[in-house]
Amino acid sequence: MSSAHDAVASEWDKNHSLTNDEITGATAFIRDIFGEQLWRTLDVGCGTGWPLTTGLVDPVRYVGIDRSTAMLNALVAKHPVTAGLHPMSWSDAQEKRVLCGTLFDSVLALGGSASYLSASELRQLTARGKRGAVVMHYADGERPITDDLDAEFARLSLTAATQFAGRQVTVGRFVLSHLPGA
Repeated sequence: MSSAHDAVASEWDKNHSLTNDEITGATAFIRDIFGEQLWRTLDVGCGTGWPLTTGLVDPVRYVGIDRSTAMLNALVAKHPVTAGLHPMSWSDAQEKRVLCGTLFDSVLALGGSASYLSASELRQLTARGKRGAVVMHYADGERPITDDLDAEFARLSLTAATQFAGRQVTVGRFVLSHLPGA
């Protein structure tokens, strides 16, 4: 599957990933919601897998979904063994039922990837997590370097997350939301 992120994947971690303050703030928020060590984890829009790099989750308990094969290749170069990686969008994963009925201990959509999800897709994510999902949207006025995100769609997605959120915090360029499960 082709993605606008393919062109920047090889330099993503060095030049485009979250800042140290964003990683620290997001990690603290995630640990506050899910605990110190994440168990079976689904990461939608996983990119190069910073939850693995920061030690939030062990690779053998990690399932990632991302449209960019190049980003997944960068993840595999750092973490050659994971529970599963799927080169597709969240909607394709749902349609093709690649996760079957699996429930995860923690569900993530980080680094702005939640901005690409509709309100119904955000609800689908929460249904996959035993304790809901932690999602990360671009804050108002922020946008990805790939310039492939429709601003109105992103605004509507963030509005939906704000309505569903049990807790929400702004960290750098991003808004993190905990979307509790049903």
